[in-house]
Amino acid sequence: MTQCQSNVEKMWAGDGAYIWVHLANGGPAIIAPNDLNREAVIAMTITAMTTERRVVIRYAADNVACRSQGRTDLLGMYLL
Repeated sequence: MTQCQSNVEKMWAGDGAYIWVHLANGGPAIIAPNDLNREAVIAMTITAMTTERRVVIRYAADNVACRSQGRTDLLGMYLL
């Protein structure tokens, strides 16, 4: 497991109902349409953007480079 901390730069919705959360310090995390955490992650992302709070995104894989592009193994998110 890997955790990446950053501000949220932008968010994209589209491409078959996928959500892309772009971090200021790296690549996007991708949330699939069937992800059980989808609504919570969307709400936290919007809150982080509007309040300028940081997030921590947790990925399933070990030793993920936080700048890697298009990660789809998102486990969850903290709103700091």
